[in-house]
Amino acid sequence: NGAQEYSKGWGFTVDYQGSANAAVADQVNVINNAVASGVDAICISSVDATGLDSALTEARDAGVTVVTWDSDVSDTARTLMVSQGTPDLLGKMLVDMGADSLTNRGKDVKADTIKYCWHYSQATVADQNSWQVAGEAIIAKDYPNWTKVADNYYSNQDAEQAVSIGASILDAYPDIDLIICNDSTALPGQLKAAQNKGLGKDDITITGFASPMSIKEYCDADVLYEWGLWDCGIQGAMGCYLAAYIAAGNEVKVGDKVSIPGIGDCEILANDCLSEGDTTADTNNGVVLLPETTVFTADNVNDYNF
Repeated sequence: NGAQEYSKGWGFTVDYQGSANAAVADQVNVINNAVASGVDAICISSVDATGLDSALTEARDAGVTVVTWDSDVSDTARTLMVSQGTPDLLGKMLVDMGADSLTNRGKDVKADTIKYCWHYSQATVADQNSWQVAGEAIIAKDYPNWTKVADNYYSNQDAEQAVSIGASILDAYPDIDLIICNDSTALPGQLKAAQNKGLGKDDITITGFASPMSIKEYCDADVLYEWGLWDCGIQGAMGCYLAAYIAAGNEVKVGDKVSIPGIGDCEILANDCLSEGDTTADTNNGVVLLPETTVFTADNVNDYNF
């Protein structure tokens, strides 16, 4: 929606082709159909870190510019990635929201024994895993009194499974203090599981990433104190603008700044800002970060409509 709205003033058309299921095969079909229809560029959020590489490489070989947003592919299969933030920034945001919420319900996050775990989509999603790894490093450094009670739980971006997995965590660890859900399907599922058991924000701390409207009902019902995300409309718009910009024949390299009308300047960063050790091609390859992220609470959730 953000891309379509902004593009009206940018002079190009954004068509949306969604896939019925969050599966690699469905997205490959969308990519192939887009290429066959003669598009100049594809801006895609991938359901798998490497599963789309072949289809997107074929699209690029056919002259289609490829940009990713939110969830990446291999950096050799796309030009730019519009990311919500580096692992360090987003891992810290998740831990900070957890610590704030724990404090709000009377816990001493520096002294009390805090039992916690992570619940998100799957082990193959590179960005979510990178946030979890960065978050663990921050917890080890700043909160050595916190204890991770279990390996990561995964619910595979499935809404029903997110509720059942969420319930299994609560059954296995009834005294758990904190569940961090760095996935937009896992968070509402975990909150629903807690609500089903009659638990609220002063009984257990649940936080993570999801859109404000998808969590508003749980906020209104006092199941959580705060959660966060980024403006997905801005992210989609930035991705489509950069895709069109490169498709129009412009070249960018690391360190360059691109001025996006109505949004602002963005800098091209090297790929290793997201994944240590990644290389970056000399031109038309790298990462662009969103200008900001947002923490949602009962005080501001009604200011947003996505």
